[in-house]
Amino acid sequence: MAKRNKRKFEEERQEKAQPIVAQTQSQKEYLKALQNKTLVVPAGAAGTGKSFIMASHAANRLVKGEVENVVLARPYVTMGKSVGMFPGTINDKLEPFVKPMLEVFRKRLGDNDFECRVRTGRISIQPLEAIRGMSFENCILLVDEAQNTTPEEVRAIVTRIGENCQLVFCGDPAQSDIKGENGIDFLTRIIEDHGVDDAEVIHFKPEDIVRSGITKQFVQIFDKLGGDI
Repeated sequence: MAKRNKRKFEEERQEKAQPIVAQTQSQKEYLKALQNKTLVVPAGAAGTGKSFIMASHAANRLVKGEVENVVLARPYVTMGKSVGMFPGTINDKLEPFVKPMLEVFRKRLGDNDFECRVRTGRISIQPLEAIRGMSFENCILLVDEAQNTTPEEVRAIVTRIGENCQLVFCGDPAQSDIKGENGIDFLTRIIEDHGVDDAEVIHFKPEDIVRSGITKQFVQIFDKLGGDI
C-alpha cells in the first residue's frame, strides 16, 4: 500500500511538472542552457519570455525534487521611493516587485502547494543586499531586472553559488537605470571574454518578442531611436 501511494505521489508530481514549449529559436537555446548550465544569463528585449521561462523552469525543478528551494531577488529601483518606505515584513515589502514570477509559481504548483512552499520558506524572496553574506546550495536563485544591478553586486552574487545551485540572471540592458556599465552587461562581458565553462548568455532580440504585436513595435522603435528618445 505504501509503495502504491508513493508511486501515485510520484506520478502526480511528474504531471505537475508541465513542459515548457519554446516559441522562438532563442527560447529553445534558453531552455537548453537551463538544462545544462549552472549560470544562465537571458539578456535582451522585453516581452521575449525570459522571466516566465525561468520561473516555470524553477517551478518544475521544485516539483521534481531536483532542488529544495527557490530564491527570488531583483534590484528594487522604484519611482522616487525606496523599498524601506513600504509597511510590513520583508516579504510584504518585496513581494510586489517579484509578483509576476510568484504568479507563475502559483499557476504551475497550484494554490495549496504554492502557499505551503512560501510559508515554509521553500520559495523565498531576498533583498540583493542580503545575498552578499549568504551561500546558496540545493536551490535555484532567480535574479530578475538584472540590468539595474551594479558590477559590484554581480561580484557578490556570482560568488554565492554553492553545490547544486543554479543562478539565472535575467534582464534587458536597454532598460537600465545604472550610470556606466550595468550588471548584466558586465556579467555578459566576463562570461564571453573569459570563456566561463559552466555559464551561457542567451541574447534575445526584438524579433523574439512574443508578448504582443504592439510591444514588438515599440521595442523596435525605441531600438532605432537609441539615445534620441
